[in-house]
Amino acid sequence: MSGNDLSSSPAGQDALQQWASDAGMESIPVLDAHNFSSWGAFEIDFGTPSITHIAPDMTILSIDEDIRDPSLFLE
Repeated sequence: MSGNDLSSSPAGQDALQQWASDAGMESIPVLDAHNFSSWGAFEIDFGTPSITHIAPDMTILSIDEDIRDPSLFLE
């Protein structure tokens, strides 16, 4: 979400879908947290979007590198 949303309550489903569409990220899950303190493990540059790719075995493939195409990690 945008920087001015950091102190707001979580966005609703419609807002997240619109944000995903605007960011060209409709093929991957887009989530929001209850507050900024929940983001710490997945945030490096404090900009949005923060994109984390997680493998099926739950290993982290990429954190906050602005890689928007998950197909880069498919074999």
